[in-house]
Amino acid sequence: MKVVLRSSSPLLSLLGIPATPQTSQPAGILRRGSAERVHIGMSALDVLAEFNERAKFNELNSRADVFLGPGKQRHPDLSLELTDAVVTAIQVYSHRFKTEAGVGPGDSLISLANRYTLRWTADNTAEVGDLKMKFLFERDRIISVLLS
Repeated sequence: MKVVLRSSSPLLSLLGIPATPQTSQPAGILRRGSAERVHIGMSALDVLAEFNERAKFNELNSRADVFLGPGKQRHPDLSLELTDAVVTAIQVYSHRFKTEAGVGPGDSLISLANRYTLRWTADNTAEVGDLKMKFLFERDRIISVLLS
């Protein structure tokens, strides 16, 4: 026998489970050329001032990785490509960033296709021309968004 608990079930409140699951708020909105507080054209000094110790610069490959979460993280939330100490591209990995339509890393290909017109640029890459963003996929899930 299967038991299905609906969100209005009194049993949930007796068990101390909230009726509606908590959803994490986006850390930032992805817009054309920007990921919340970072934008293309921003200087490396401004990135350092904005993120202080949460930004790790790598001079070998001209990138800055930004870690927004508390504590240690294995993977960056953002990776910034720098040319002449200016941000020229932003790679977004964190599921906390979403477009204004609510799509970002961790979401499905279908959710992206339902909201935007896609142009495939490679097997696992679709571009949304209006946003100037490329969405990279793995197993029909967005794994990162490239703003350039």
